[in-house]
Amino acid sequence: MGAAHDPGYRVVAGVRTDRGSVAISFGGGSLRVLQYVGRRVIGWASVPLPEGVVRGGAVVDAPALGGVLEETFDRLRLPRRHVVGAISGLRASASLLELPWVKDGELAEVVADEATRALGAAPDDSYLFWQRIPGRRRERFVYALAVPREPLLIALEAFEAGGLRADVLDLKPLALARAVNQQDAIIANLESDSLDVTIVVDDLPVLFRSLALPAGLAHREPAHDLLVAEVCRALVSYEDAAPGHLLDGSAAIYLSGSDVGSIALAERLRAQTGHPIGRPTPPMHYPSDFPLAEQLVNVGLALKGC
Repeated sequence: MGAAHDPGYRVVAGVRTDRGSVAISFGGGSLRVLQYVGRRVIGWASVPLPEGVVRGGAVVDAPALGGVLEETFDRLRLPRRHVVGAISGLRASASLLELPWVKDGELAEVVADEATRALGAAPDDSYLFWQRIPGRRRERFVYALAVPREPLLIALEAFEAGGLRADVLDLKPLALARAVNQQDAIIANLESDSLDVTIVVDDLPVLFRSLALPAGLAHREPAHDLLVAEVCRALVSYEDAAPGHLLDGSAAIYLSGSDVGSIALAERLRAQTGHPIGRPTPPMHYPSDFPLAEQLVNVGLALKGC
């Protein structure tokens, strides 16, 4: 159909482009689009964004981004029924909380108090999300996530301005952890304007850090220097926070984003951390020419939206 003829949109031959669901994210000055049916990728695109619309991976001009979203969905004739989107992990944080045994009716208040202490997130400027960890003794462990209100609300405003209503919004670091599909992993996502590092232990993204890159780091070499430093810093931070629970040395580092296609970078990370370099193998079907590293966030979104 119409989108199949758009030179900026890659679509799998023989599929209808008005069906399925759509995942969208922002990185490196681009709007990334992935269309999927179930666990099968059927189309994808990378649409340049006007300067100043997204900065450091976070939305700063909601009306302008809404205009781009509306124009892109109209031009590519994308379905609007089921849309999932990513927001930046800037200033967001997560923690695995071990709580004393409390009655179910008291749990929410205890979690809020402990999360405020552990994450330093005030209820007035952050949303708190949490869930019990299944399979743990007495379910005393809770995974807590604090997300700053302002960037989330700006992203929702952009979706609304674009005529979209997102079924799901997810943080980029969490989407990356889902896409890598490993019990233990270190994930480094690098774009020209942002950097994310995530550590996954026992299937949980126990630590992540998102940074907005200054303009002076737009060149590859200094950005790679920062990525290596941040991965090393994240590993030290995790080991300090969880003494006696070191990350297994076989846990691999997975690279994603538009600025990580470098054998030299992979070798530096392997040499400085002692961890091997892995290739993401998400439980999803996609064509051989699909740009997995660039679209990995969207793959993680699609897996959540399936």
